[in-house]
This record gives sequence, C-alpha cells and structure tokens, in this order.
Amino acid sequence: MLTVGIFNAVQAQITEIESEEKSSGDDKKAPVKNRFVVGGNLSANFGNFTFVEVSPLAGYRLNNYLTAGVGFTYQYISVNDPYGIYLNYKENVWGARLFVQQKFFYGLFAHAEFEELWVDFKTTDPPVFSEKDVFPGVPLGLGYDFTDGSNVSSYILVLYNVLYVSDPDRYTNPYVRPWIVRFGFLVGL
Repeated sequence: MLTVGIFNAVQAQITEIESEEKSSGDDKKAPVKNRFVVGGNLSANFGNFTFVEVSPLAGYRLNNYLTAGVGFTYQYISVNDPYGIYLNYKENVWGARLFVQQKFFYGLFAHAEFEELWVDFKTTDPPVFSEKDVFPGVPLGLGYDFTDGSNVSSYILVLYNVLYVSDPDRYTNPYVRPWIVRFGFLVGL
C-alpha cells in the first residue's frame, strides 16, 4: 500500500546517500524519535471557483532510504458560475492514504500510495440533487526533494493514478485526470 495528494509526502532531509555497509559497528542508529517526519500541503483558491485543501501527513524513516507513513485529506470545492454555463455545486472530499517513498540519490525519490476518498456532492441549482461516493486511488510516480541541509524540506511529486477511470456521468469523481502534481513540505522531529 502506498501514498500522496496535490501536496504531500517526501523525506524530511536529503543528504548524499552513503552505503549502509560503510557503517561501522560503533555507529549507532538514529534514535527512534529522530526518525519521525510530519508535513503535507495546504492549498486554496477563492472566487467563483473555490478550492481549499488541507492534507497533513506523518511518516517514519525506516532507514536512510525508505520512508513510510499515513496522510489525511480534506477538500472543499464550490462552483458558482454567474454566467450559468457550468453546474453550480458544493463538494466535500475527505480521505486517508498510506504511502512509501524510496530515496535514490541527490533528492530524487520514488513515491507510491494507496488512498481512499469519500465524496459528498450537492448541486445548488434546481433541480437540487446530492450524491455520495467512495473512490480508491493508487498514485505512483517520482519526486524531487529540495532540501537545503536543514531539517525542513520541500518537494514536488508527479504521480499517475493507476486506478483512474474517466466517467463523465459521475459528478463526484475527485480525480479530474490521472496525473497528479503535488508540492509540499516535511519537517523532521
């Protein structure tokens, strides 16, 4: 099972990868508390099209190369078209994800996640109707971590949702297209 949403996970700190074989028996592993990372992304757009997203995440560095964790997402979407061309609606999307990231070198990493999103959709124009649905997703892709050597990092992810299905008759689909681009941050604890 794997993860991330428009801004989500990566490593908290990028350093040049050194082989674990180089470690001598005298070297100690980082304390457990130093292996936790938190972060995520925030996004907002206001106007006739309103979009607000809050996607926190928490992870654990299993070793120098591999991070796994969980994340949550909440999105609020509202469309108010003053010209009457588009359907006016309000939508609440919330969900959870599991993710894994494998660091390769110099900030480049692979990212995989499994997420499930619950959607509550309601039109605000007559005829008023509402719909609730659940959408699983498996975004897979690559990312780059822009760490400056501190304990805080920002990243970009380009993911492809392998479970994406285009269905124009389903208003509630939170995946507009299979490609997802996310920007986010992580902080090591």
